[in-house]
Amino acid sequence: MKPMSVNNDAVSTVVSAILILAVITTFITAINAYYIPSLAAEHEIKHMQEVHSSFTELAAKTGSDCSNAKVYIPLGDGGLPLMSSLSSSGTLTLEPGYGWVNVSLINISGVERELAGYTTLHDITSVSDLIMKLEYMQPDNYTVKLNDTNYISICIKSTGGVVVNTVKNGNTTFFNSVVDTTVLGNSFSMDVLNSAYHFPEVLGDADVPYSLELTGPFYIKYDCTEDYMNMSTGYFKYRASNNFWIDQELVYENGAVILKQGPDSIIRSLPFMTNDDTELDLCI
Repeated sequence: MKPMSVNNDAVSTVVSAILILAVITTFITAINAYYIPSLAAEHEIKHMQEVHSSFTELAAKTGSDCSNAKVYIPLGDGGLPLMSSLSSSGTLTLEPGYGWVNVSLINISGVERELAGYTTLHDITSVSDLIMKLEYMQPDNYTVKLNDTNYISICIKSTGGVVVNTVKNGNTTFFNSVVDTTVLGNSFSMDVLNSAYHFPEVLGDADVPYSLELTGPFYIKYDCTEDYMNMSTGYFKYRASNNFWIDQELVYENGAVILKQGPDSIIRSLPFMTNDDTELDLCI
């Protein structure tokens, strides 16, 4: 009987293969556990920076004179090419009537208004421009009134004539037809502060500040001691849903870009509101 011989070459090959497989598995596990999440987090951070740039561009274009502009906002980062198809996502929300801001302006000059219908303006100190502007002329009566004894009325007759009547302290100071005939349906404008109508005298003798009641389509430019504005504080918001980075929100509101993270917020772009030689009180 021949003696049995033992060959360990096959065993060493199997052990080597197992060790190599263990090293490869450990390497892949380390990549999945540390490298890919870190790389994916950087990718999501870059995406949030792109969204922030888009919101800043939105604020800039909204505050400019551009009437037709587009802003690209990427909702997700698209995942890591060849590594991970898991992508972040985002939600856009538009809420135009979220709230209101009441703004009180003190000692304002050069206030310009385009009026229609019945309007009352208060705390006026002087009027530099007052023009009646009709886009479609038709028979009607338009007035600018300090009170029942101080006013100017402009009557458009059915014949197309225009009659102006100015009353100061209850006495008629001007009453005349300034236009005999015109074609109804055409546009028509009239400078109410023309000295020929004597209405500047009515305003000049009024106690300052005063109120004006205007009935009709007028353009007026005036100074006042106090004025008010109501502004909508609606917002446009992007909310990120990240897989590896912190979830954040970017909000565009009244020209400002706000970054929210958890309970904290920071303004990254200031709103379009300036204070120039006037006192500006904000009541929110």
